[in-house]
Amino acid sequence: MKTLFKIIFFFLVAAPLWASITCTTPRESKVLVIKKESVSLSKPYLDESSRSVASTSVIRTKLLGKGFTKVLFVDGNKHTIHIEDQASFSDVNDYLVIRSKMGHEMTYPLNCQD
Repeated sequence: MKTLFKIIFFFLVAAPLWASITCTTPRESKVLVIKKESVSLSKPYLDESSRSVASTSVIRTKLLGKGFTKVLFVDGNKHTIHIEDQASFSDVNDYLVIRSKMGHEMTYPLNCQD
């Protein structure tokens, strides 16, 4: 009976947290839409004639307490998205790290909302 209660509680509490999270970097140079099974990256500053949205579903996800870390590769660059707490987003603790094949790394704070 306790197990059934835990399962029901998980779906009632955790399911809404995975609905969709939209995050932006400073000056909104990159926009991320994070879902349970996929992540979409866009660069809204590009003009309409160029392709500006990249989406992938090949993602490694590591759950960390109240948050998560997602790792994905886009255009040969490793993107690491870290959200410290899904219930309380923070510009300080939530970030995006983009690492090139040559080892160059850029870290962006994320401003997220549901």
